[in-house]
Parts: sequence; structure tokens; C-alpha cells
Amino acid sequence: AESIVEQVVQAGLQEGSPGWSEETLVLAPRWSPSGERLAYIEDPRENDRQLVIRDETQELLRVRTNGGEGGFSPDERTYVAELRDVHALRFSYGDLELIDVATGRRSRRTRGARLKAPDVSRNNIIVAQQQGQGQTWLATMRLHGEDEPQRFGQLELGEQGFDPRWSPDGRFVVASVSSPKTGARQLVSFRYPDGQRRTLACAQERCFQPVFSDNGDWLYFTSDRGGIFNQWRLHLIDGRREQLTRVRTGTYFAAPRPHHDEFHFVLATSTGWRLQQRSLTALTASRSALAEARPEPRPRGQTKDALQDRALSTYDEPYEAWETLLPKAWRPMLSEDGQGTTLGL
Repeated sequence: AESIVEQVVQAGLQEGSPGWSEETLVLAPRWSPSGERLAYIEDPRENDRQLVIRDETQELLRVRTNGGEGGFSPDERTYVAELRDVHALRFSYGDLELIDVATGRRSRRTRGARLKAPDVSRNNIIVAQQQGQGQTWLATMRLHGEDEPQRFGQLELGEQGFDPRWSPDGRFVVASVSSPKTGARQLVSFRYPDGQRRTLACAQERCFQPVFSDNGDWLYFTSDRGGIFNQWRLHLIDGRREQLTRVRTGTYFAAPRPHHDEFHFVLATSTGWRLQQRSLTALTASRSALAEARPEPRPRGQTKDALQDRALSTYDEPYEAWETLLPKAWRPMLSEDGQGTTLGL
């Protein structure tokens, strides 16, 4: 058993290759609808955060920001970004601004609305998470206009909604919804405009940062299943679920590239956050090799048929202990003091 685990650890690490940015502090990558432009936040240190938009060959726009996370309009001429207002040097409130991709011209879309993590539908409707009175919910508004954000979606008492993303056809919003009872972050879809909800996955884990594939068949997301945050995807037609990265430090911000056989993500490293990419075709081959080495979970003294007859699982997927066998080192941290450098895990 130990030799099998070591074999999977050595052969199964899936960190990808460097993406479009070689900087070591990159967050929140977001593709344009055509898949030809990529926006991301670079060097996210205090008072030095910059929003970068580029294509495969050159940088198109770089603006200084204190927020930056957002999404492209359908025509790719406008980027809707989070903008933070700091009050009395103590509190930070989120608003939205519109950035002209060609000229860099910026205009405020809201003031005092407390909005974060915006996304834009094919019909030019913005969805974002909104905060107030100790709660977080979803809100929608038009891309251009003066209308105020309107509350959207059916959240139960104590639930909070984060990271909303539109489906490609603009008919649904998927968000990460925290459960006050279990602490889990479930992936929940809300039909637009009536807000009817449906839980998709993650009843017993923390899942966030969902994003659709360009054809709407797959939902990519970050999950801590197994103890370390990695990238996963869920097939929305047959419910099939696949792990896309397997790392020791954590990966975040899934960004599948529209109309291309690749997806990008952010890898946590000892020096910061690095933008990585992987081929989806290559993933299929590596996953098949791992499946051959994976032992079949079976309690001692019971047959496979007997286990199937019991059917006692209450999770959204049958529980397997395989991930708990892999050694892990989570969130490396460095600190400096008078005695030198200390490494924490």
C-alpha cells in the first residue's frame, strides 16, 4: 500500500505549465467570451495592485486598482471591475466600475452599493455579490444605465452567496452558497429571472469560484475535497465529476479558455501565486494512468455486492478514503524575526 501511495504522489502531481504571465503574484484570471483576451490581477500587494488585460502576444491594458476582479462584456469592449472605497482607514466597501478596454477610460457604475465579484451575461446584465447588515446575497443590474442593484435568488436564513457566474446562455447563475448548519460551501444554480434554485454539488465540502465551460456542459470550481484546494469540474448533464489538479500547496481561480483545449488556474507557491495552464486532452491520459494504480476501497470482510446492497451513503457522492492516504503540506508560510526565518505549514 505504501509503494502504491508513493507511486501516485510522484506520478500524480498535476501542477501544469506556466501561463500567460510569468509574475509570481497573479490572481483572478478571467477570459473574454472569445477566448482571445485574458484579464488578471498582478502583484496584489497593498497599494500596488494592477489589472492587466492582454492577448497571446502583447499587453493591451494595465491600470492601477484596489480591486480589479470582474468580467468582460459580451462585445469585449468593457471590463466590469470591483472597486473598493476605504472609509475612515478602517472599512472597505465594494462598488463597480466600467473600464474601456481600448482606451482605459474608467467610470463608476455604482456608489455605496457594497458589490463584489461581478460577472456579465450575454444580455448585458451584471450579477454580483452584495453585502449589508451581516449578510451576503446576490444582486443583478443592467450593464449600462442608472438602475440600482436588485436582490436575486432564494437564500435561506443564515445562508450567504458568493462568486456568482452566468451560464453561457444567460438563463442561470451559479454561486457558492455557505450553509450555516454544516459549514459547507455548496454550488447552487439560480434560474434567471425568477431565482428558482437547485443544489448541484458539494454538500459536505467547501467549493467556490465556479465558472462554466463555453458550451455550458461543464462547471469548473475550486474544492477542498481531500484536504487541499484543487481544481475540479462537474458535468452538468450526467453528474460526472473529475479532478483536474493534484498539488500539495493549493490551486484556485479556475479559468477554462473558451473555444480552446486548455484551462488556466492559479497555483499557490512559497513565493506567491503563479498562473498555470493545462491541456484538457493531456488530463484524460494522466487520469487513466492514475485510475489503474488506484486501489478499490472495500472494508475488510465484506464483498463488493454486500456494500452495494447497504447503500448507506448520505453524501452527494459515495465516500472513499483514498485522498486521505496522500501526504499533504498545506499553505506554506514564511515569517521573519530577530532569530531568523521560520517556515510554517
